[in-house]
Amino acid sequence: MGSVELSVTLGGHHAPATFYVVDRLSQDVILGVEFMQNNGAVLDYTNKRLSLRNGVVSIPLLTSIDSAKAIRTVKRVRIPANHEVILPV
Repeated sequence: MGSVELSVTLGGHHAPATFYVVDRLSQDVILGVEFMQNNGAVLDYTNKRLSLRNGVVSIPLLTSIDSAKAIRTVKRVRIPANHEVILPV
């Protein structure tokens, strides 16, 4: 639908980011690879934390799934970036 440049605040740290506005997205926001690379992101799955800027910022990873919004496919499906797909669930 469009894009917007905003400043993101994570753990008290402000970082500029480009956001693409998508209708009916399942999440409020998705931080992509470009944001992660620009901010030196390190995902620590053992401790369930995201670190940015050489550990200056450390925030917990969200791992809960709202089962009321989750869908599952019968078999594995790969959807390329910037594509849409209709599939049976």
